[in-house]
Amino acid sequence: MILERQLADAGLAQYAEEIDRRQRLLTSVALSEASPIHWAPSVTLPTLTYGVRDDHLVVPSDLESIYDAVAAEDKEMFWIEHTNARWDGYTWFQRHPERILQFFDARMTSR
Repeated sequence: MILERQLADAGLAQYAEEIDRRQRLLTSVALSEASPIHWAPSVTLPTLTYGVRDDHLVVPSDLESIYDAVAAEDKEMFWIEHTNARWDGYTWFQRHPERILQFFDARMTSR
């Protein structure tokens, strides 16, 4: 579903099967099977889901579906705005730790 849409957007839909096959050879998991939505219902710990809203590879509804599938009652979603660079998502909390520190602070007790 996600893979097919991304490949179609890139004009590569006719290569979906081959891309999936090669990904499986490299990683043992096909791209079509790699979505975290399959594992989300097993997540019961407090969860902060985040993503780059304008990421070219992930549409917001995909991340929202994963968030909705997380079984944890204590969960929040955070969007990184004003960028379309995926890498900004990987480095966001190093540059802006306030949000993740707030999340942990609200859930941890001092000893």
